[in-house]
Amino acid sequence: MPKALLPRRLVLTALAVLVIPLFAAGLGLGVPQSPADIAQAQSPALQVVPESGTLSLPSEAVNSSPSPSRLSALADGWATLMSEGFEGPLPAGGWALWPPNADYSWGRRNCQAHGGSYSALGHGGGSSGSSEPCSSGYPANIANNSLIYGPFSLEGATAAELSFWLNLNTQQDGDRIYYWVSLDANNFHGYWVNGTTSGWEPVTLDLANVPNLGSVLDHDRVWIAFSVFSDATVGGQGAFIDDVVLRASGATTGPRQTFLPAVMGGRPLEQASQAVSSGESATISTTTGVSVIVPNGAVALTADGQPGTMTFSVEEYTSAAPPPAGFSPLGNAYSFGPSGFNFAAPVTVTFPVPVGVDMAGVGIMRYDEVAGQWEMAPATLDAGARTVSTGTQHFTGFRPVESDTYRDQGWFHWSTSRGAGGEGILGAWMCVATADLSSGASTAQVAWPQWQRSVPLVTDAGWADNSLPKGRYTFFYRWGGPDEASIRYAETGPIDITSSVATTVSLTLPPTSGTVKQGYPPCLGVPNNGQPDYSVGTGEVQVTLNWNATVDLDLHVTEPSGEQIYYDHPYSGTNGQLDLDNRCSNFVTGRPENIFWPPAGSGGAPSGHYLVQVAWYDNCSGAATEVPFSVRVVIRGRVFTFRKVFTGGPNPSDYMTVATCLKQPASSGETPLCW
Repeated sequence: MPKALLPRRLVLTALAVLVIPLFAAGLGLGVPQSPADIAQAQSPALQVVPESGTLSLPSEAVNSSPSPSRLSALADGWATLMSEGFEGPLPAGGWALWPPNADYSWGRRNCQAHGGSYSALGHGGGSSGSSEPCSSGYPANIANNSLIYGPFSLEGATAAELSFWLNLNTQQDGDRIYYWVSLDANNFHGYWVNGTTSGWEPVTLDLANVPNLGSVLDHDRVWIAFSVFSDATVGGQGAFIDDVVLRASGATTGPRQTFLPAVMGGRPLEQASQAVSSGESATISTTTGVSVIVPNGAVALTADGQPGTMTFSVEEYTSAAPPPAGFSPLGNAYSFGPSGFNFAAPVTVTFPVPVGVDMAGVGIMRYDEVAGQWEMAPATLDAGARTVSTGTQHFTGFRPVESDTYRDQGWFHWSTSRGAGGEGILGAWMCVATADLSSGASTAQVAWPQWQRSVPLVTDAGWADNSLPKGRYTFFYRWGGPDEASIRYAETGPIDITSSVATTVSLTLPPTSGTVKQGYPPCLGVPNNGQPDYSVGTGEVQVTLNWNATVDLDLHVTEPSGEQIYYDHPYSGTNGQLDLDNRCSNFVTGRPENIFWPPAGSGGAPSGHYLVQVAWYDNCSGAATEVPFSVRVVIRGRVFTFRKVFTGGPNPSDYMTVATCLKQPASSGETPLCW
């Protein structure tokens, strides 16, 4: 359900500003000029005032900012560089919040919306704001709540503008919303507005005529943001924005370039990816050391029994919800892919632990997409390497945290040996079979980990301190492979893991007594009883749709030729194909849909623009009215993840546009782009 571009009724000339304690005394705010013509506003109960000011963005976030990546995409006429309806998590897709971890920040709320079901509220997020109802109004003494986008480039642009819808209710004194633009992330220029709008009012900001700055066209580094301020006396619901669109027009001659935004105070978000095939192992790591270790045997075979390939990815995820009370984040969350699949063996997610942080209080949390909340994932600590890790058979979001909760875990070490007939066993995979927690808590509240260890192994005590909530456990342990027919597993007897002094869990493979079973063990907390999913296609372009509600969503991708691939037309003339379709008739909760083109050496994907859309086809006899979903696009190893929410129920003919992506020929050297 795409949202229309905004009408031109309130024209103010500027763009939004950036972060930081800009409103406090002594930070260089300019003297307000004469108010802009109030007649421009639909409502007379508004003040619209030009303003200039100096912000305090940390120098390390600005000076280290690389120039945005160039892309030859800005053609004649208008091109949309950014469109945000706040139907997915906030911030997302190039947005960031400042300051981080604030009591009140911009937040995604469903109490007001211009289009869809959600908008952004200036005080609706943060540790305090996210739990307060909209009816409580905005709090006093907000001084630096900012929603940031940039830097981006307007080099080669002959016109550019920002459009958004504003729903405002503040006192007409010191309380206001600012929108500004900057060329150096220090000096900002634009407007502030306060008072009350007549419901939703459209605003258009001309970037060729910014107050006290002039034109920002043809500049290669531009920042924008929305900021809110309140004094000690408040009254009203606050500032909502929705349907934000940034667009530009290119010249008829000369350079035509748009740029991939860099975020997080100017630096690009971290990401890394690699295609891994059955029978291969790999470690995919970001520059800061966030990694996923994929062991041999993790990538399942295809449905016809052939070696499969999966593109694994690690992406910094700045728009993730904050962890619950009592858990302090140690850096940003990360999204790992491919999601929606059970791997044939556990992979290991690892985070570095900052120097100075007490390792005893460090752990990992995993995001439960169904419940929409973070869950504690018992972790393994490596004190020497200063890392924390957890094993998993399926991906979602993960983040490192610090909490006293982890200081009260039970600790243990693994030890493995070979039994009679086990001469060829080289490795073992372990998971929780049953758990009786000492606290009496439900096992559903824990994101249960998995482990992989070599055989034989005297102990992993030299490099791994493994933790679990205190309780009595049994474990499954498996060996063999690569296919299900050759996999065997057994279950331990009850083991108490209740002490800060590590218990040793010893395994003999195969066991000297007890039952040995064939196939994959039904590990606790793993979807579909731990059964792995077949590998699906990947290549030069891959688009994967993930959701967790019992409804039939359909993935549609229109390739550069205009041919559309979807459930009723699964193959294109350029070798694109839909190879996984999750329908009501054979529905599996959490199973994705996948469209791909082969690798470059096997025909590749055509160059040009790809349109990615999603339709809500059927409710599968359910009654859902809102479905969060994500789409991961991989183009020549570059990963783009979009998170949105479908509302209103099924309508097969109503497509939500998720993204437009540009794939250039590999020989061009241009970076792929999605927006």
